[in-house]
Amino acid sequence: MLIGFAALGIFWGAWGAALPALQEQSGADNGELGLALVLVGFGALVSMRGTGVLLDRFGPALTPVAIALFAAAGVLPGLATTPPALFAFALLLGVTSGAMDVAVNNDAVREEGASGRRC
Repeated sequence: MLIGFAALGIFWGAWGAALPALQEQSGADNGELGLALVLVGFGALVSMRGTGVLLDRFGPALTPVAIALFAAAGVLPGLATTPPALFAFALLLGVTSGAMDVAVNNDAVREEGASGRRC
């Protein structure tokens, strides 16, 4: 579970450093890059509630799926060659990031409950 939190932190730290290259490759102007960043947050917000519902249904088996989807979506913005592609990939990245975040947090809460100690 600690690895999941570390992976999210490392990814988003590197994401910030990659933004100028993503902007240049996609041909996005500053406003379009800003919209892509808003779409990341929007995608995460939308997916978080749904992920909670799915976790209630499927349990911790959903965590590896969420991690794999986030890993796959993490490379997509680097493939964007137009602003609309960057928007779509940023939205998908946000959706999968939100899902992974909720899944990893769910695992942490479950582990704390089972062990009786804080993680």
